[in-house]
Amino acid sequence: MRKALFILSFIVFAVSGAFAQSSYPIYVAPTLTAPYSLKLSDYCKFGSQQLMVNIVVNDLNVSNLPVKLHIKFETVGITIETPPTINTTPIYLDGGAASLLFGDDLKDYFNIDNLIFKGYSKEAYRRTGQLPEGFYKITVEVLHFQTNRLISNAGTVTAWIAVGKPPVLKLPENGKEMGEFKGMPIVFSWYASKLGNPMSAAGVQYKFEMWEMRIDGISPYTIAASVPVFYEETTTNTMATVFPASLLMEPGMKYAWRVTATDVSGMVPFEQDGHSEIRVFTYKSKCNPITNLKAATHGRNGSFSWEPGKNHSSYNVELKKPATGWLSASETFDSKAEFFDLDFATTYEMRVQAVCDNDPESVSDFSEWQKLEIPAQRTKPDSTSCPTCGCGDNMDGGTIENLEVRRDLKPGDTLSNRFGTTRFIVKSVESQGDGVYKGHFLFWAELWKLKFVCEYWDLSVNTDNVILNMDYQSVYNPQFLVDVDATAAYLDSLAGAINELTVSTTIKDTVKVTETITSIYVNAGDSVIAVTIGADGTVHEVVINNDAGDLGQTLITGPNGEEFVVTRDGDVMGVDEYKHTGGNDRKMDDYNKDKETHLSATQVAFTASPNQKYGFDGYSDEKQALKGSYPALQNGYIPTYKSIASFAPDKVEASNTEAGISFRDEMGIPAIKTGTDLTIRGG
Repeated sequence: MRKALFILSFIVFAVSGAFAQSSYPIYVAPTLTAPYSLKLSDYCKFGSQQLMVNIVVNDLNVSNLPVKLHIKFETVGITIETPPTINTTPIYLDGGAASLLFGDDLKDYFNIDNLIFKGYSKEAYRRTGQLPEGFYKITVEVLHFQTNRLISNAGTVTAWIAVGKPPVLKLPENGKEMGEFKGMPIVFSWYASKLGNPMSAAGVQYKFEMWEMRIDGISPYTIAASVPVFYEETTTNTMATVFPASLLMEPGMKYAWRVTATDVSGMVPFEQDGHSEIRVFTYKSKCNPITNLKAATHGRNGSFSWEPGKNHSSYNVELKKPATGWLSASETFDSKAEFFDLDFATTYEMRVQAVCDNDPESVSDFSEWQKLEIPAQRTKPDSTSCPTCGCGDNMDGGTIENLEVRRDLKPGDTLSNRFGTTRFIVKSVESQGDGVYKGHFLFWAELWKLKFVCEYWDLSVNTDNVILNMDYQSVYNPQFLVDVDATAAYLDSLAGAINELTVSTTIKDTVKVTETITSIYVNAGDSVIAVTIGADGTVHEVVINNDAGDLGQTLITGPNGEEFVVTRDGDVMGVDEYKHTGGNDRKMDDYNKDKETHLSATQVAFTASPNQKYGFDGYSDEKQALKGSYPALQNGYIPTYKSIASFAPDKVEASNTEAGISFRDEMGIPAIKTGTDLTIRGG
């Protein structure tokens, strides 16, 4: 767009005097406006004033003179200019008038196809989209449109032209979860931008911006372009500090952030308009409620279990008796709660509230109330009235429609009573006639997880493995009646008696494994699994036997002296533990307590592994108010707590994994060590 300024006579005289030094009838004066650009197209955009050309006609006799411009950019070794024969629209000048050209007035002169490149190719410009950085002299001259004759002075302007680099974000990383420590600010940092211009001494300032991302699935760049800024600040430092409490940031909310650099002097433009990439972080994890709350009774004892959330650190538990209004509140750091010696014939209800990120104020909603019903007390069975009724089967009542007798009973078969509430695992079979057998089986008390060896005879079962007829008695104490509906104390007493009767450290068999045994365990299906690590570090699991009960009192050995024992009850333990306890639970407790009295001076700290699945809780100085909940050993060492799913592995990190230190559970089974990670397994 061109502006013609008609000047009064007295102004003409002044201008003529000012330009007296020029011998040309036309005087041209270019002006550069910061920020200076290396993109040619920036100089000819509509309304752009980055390059303005002021033309004054000194000769008052000139009228409607057609002219064109010659523009030249020069830096070391590079020249870019318009040819004298450029195809463009003429500019008409009149004597005594001043014309100002800028923006799209100059579009033909900055068309790359109309320019001559020397020392720098058009292809290089098209590839990079800009000229090389450097100190430039820009010259503008006025030529007669038809003759190409120079009719003005050579107006020049100089500038150091460079493009600043946008900031590179440092921390936090994209997708990070922040704000896990209550009251702590969130710090954002980035690397300083480079101006590349020695003429700009004022430096760079940065604008930090943050947006809420309330809708999932939308690009953060779309959010930044269309949503009002949630928070912003301007700084000359390369970091910004945000206090979540003062901004009322929401737990679980995702936020986008970026940093924009600008030159304080305004002389240097930036690539991407100075914008950094946009990163996203989550402010804490939303404290979601627990899921899958279940209740189970064990005589007079009750237990509740639930699925923990990723960021659950503890739980507030409330147990009540609706009939009386009694209420008890407690805290647990595990995903289960157990209650003992509850009232007979009473209904209890429990609910759970999760506490997240060790922040007492970051809590979930309470779960729904879960009922727990404690059955009425039954009288102790009279063993004298039924001297051979060991291993009660609850077979009174009920009807069986399938009377087809099975004639191929074999060890390993699992039988049930007519209600399906009791299991009998056949260990030996001897025929007494057509479809009638005798031998031994394991009676499985489901609620107490107890196995009792029983002798049976006159057994017949149908093709559904339901018992039609049978007589049997307990091998350990034929006078001792076992009834799965008896009181918890009664069965606990029986379990203790059986344990005392069956303590034995005799080894009946040996199984050899050819590969080095790193660890060993019994899975949820009662299979004995040996974990081996190959030469390439690959972890393999070898099934030694599909039924741990078949390996009772068996020694399992590896090629490098590894030794483990499968106890009579189907548990796996280390040889030393077996020698001292024979697998007896009571003696195992005593043995572990004895080990605590002989602790060494070497201590190892455990921390949460980034690869863990469930929660980790260790004592730290920040938890001094809760120190009473973290009992210490005799030497002052405070153990940590780790949530692990039953029969499943999980990871924890150890501060010291140097040679000579091994990590074993209370049964003497070693953990699998990978770097600083230890793989441990739930029972």
